[in-house]
Amino acid sequence: MGKPLLEYATSAPEYPQSIVSAKTLVPKWFKEIPKFKGGTLNRDMGKTLKQCVPFGDSFTTGYLLTTSYDLYVDYKDGLDKPFITWVDIKQGHPPVSVRDNSSSDGMPVPLGYDETHYIWHLPVCFRVPVGYSALLTHPLNRYDLPFYTLSGVFDGGYTFAPHSNIPFFLKQGFEGIIPQGTPFAQLIPFKQDSWTARQNPEVAIDGELNRKKSHLVISGWYKKTFWKKKQYD
Repeated sequence: MGKPLLEYATSAPEYPQSIVSAKTLVPKWFKEIPKFKGGTLNRDMGKTLKQCVPFGDSFTTGYLLTTSYDLYVDYKDGLDKPFITWVDIKQGHPPVSVRDNSSSDGMPVPLGYDETHYIWHLPVCFRVPVGYSALLTHPLNRYDLPFYTLSGVFDGGYTFAPHSNIPFFLKQGFEGIIPQGTPFAQLIPFKQDSWTARQNPEVAIDGELNRKKSHLVISGWYKKTFWKKKQYD
């Protein structure tokens, strides 16, 4: 049996990088974090976030949707809310737009973000196979980005139409360029399974044993013992 297939078509053939494997866009700031506090291994053996494999996996899981345009954000003509523009604003289908806030009455606005309800118009349409679903969400752990994309789950077999939309909010006070190629949403496929949850005190015992085992080595115990490489091509 072959790998599950994510099928897609770009709405902007002049910019084929509208969807990429997440592993190709690991943020620079994470790459530059040293493995040990102070930059090198020392007697304290202080590990940094760089050695947290689950955290690192968040940047390489699934696929990223990226902006096909440079987007310029400013507070135009003294308005109290941000205005988004791009070079050929009078041509083609807009990459972003504003939606009437009444469509989301009652939904809290994320703290530190402008209340204006913006929409990404997706530069790709896609579908996952029947029996699978996908989470479409803000790029994981990317709170350095000047916007926050909301989340949704869609089921396999459904094909997104060209220029479908995802809502997002802009950070208050942000002005400047959101460059072409900026990841604005992460797509994470998963198999549809039925789950149940139950309490089991032995889980705590097993977790404490794992903690003690991991402290027998300087680093890498989890990765050598449990971690499995994930592949999203």
